[in-house]
Amino acid sequence: MLNTSQNEDYQKALNHLAFSISHRFRKPIATMLGLLELIRLDLLKEHEHAQAILDLRICLDELDRYTRELGCLIHREQIKVTGCGGSID
Repeated sequence: MLNTSQNEDYQKALNHLAFSISHRFRKPIATMLGLLELIRLDLLKEHEHAQAILDLRICLDELDRYTRELGCLIHREQIKVTGCGGSID
């Protein structure tokens, strides 16, 4: 169980995570959705296909990096709140 100070730290960590997820993840997801819609509607010219694939790869790399960073952030916050890398329950 968390004490009051730990609970406040936990809430701050959750707010930080929510901000990170909503801002850092949204851009590559929105880009991928837009590119996929252009592909689905067949609106890309032949010479634009290679760039669209490259742009999709860049977005996936960003999401991969953000996911790894988020995992590290969660682990650090668990250590701060609980004093160990385990569960906060």
